[in-house]
Amino acid sequence: MTSAAPRGEDDRDLDSMFDQIVSGLRSEMDWDTTKFPDAEETAELPQPPQIDPETERARRRMERAEELAAFNAQKAEAEAEYLSEDGYFVRPDPGPLPRLRRSTIAALAMIVCGLVLFIAPSLLSIAQDLTITLAIMLIVGGGAWLVSKLRPDNEAEEGGDNGARL
Repeated sequence: MTSAAPRGEDDRDLDSMFDQIVSGLRSEMDWDTTKFPDAEETAELPQPPQIDPETERARRRMERAEELAAFNAQKAEAEAEYLSEDGYFVRPDPGPLPRLRRSTIAALAMIVCGLVLFIAPSLLSIAQDLTITLAIMLIVGGGAWLVSKLRPDNEAEEGGDNGARL
């Protein structure tokens, strides 16, 4: 196992290696190129023209007004083109709602009765614990009855494709 050199020797080695690397660059670089102009030299430079803030604000408002007018004209032109087309889509009236089957009405009545008993368990003259249990059973039973009476998917029987197969 090698022993590490004392910290001072490593620093000196790193400094000397850095000096060797940078020594070739120092002769090529001109470090005094960033000369800042004196106050006398800056007085000779042309100053930008002073613009009145009100004039500038009015100019910007005019530009915005022109842009808004162009946008509104383009929007009106697009709307007129859209409304002038003869073949635009007109949504048909919706069809009538299907009639509820007797089993659906019975399941909904079970759910409603369950909710009424759950909200007001004192309607029945039996113990409230039993009334709440009956209410929950009615709600769950009505929901299960509705789910069990859902129409089957006819496309699967006809050989229809339900999407990509992996």
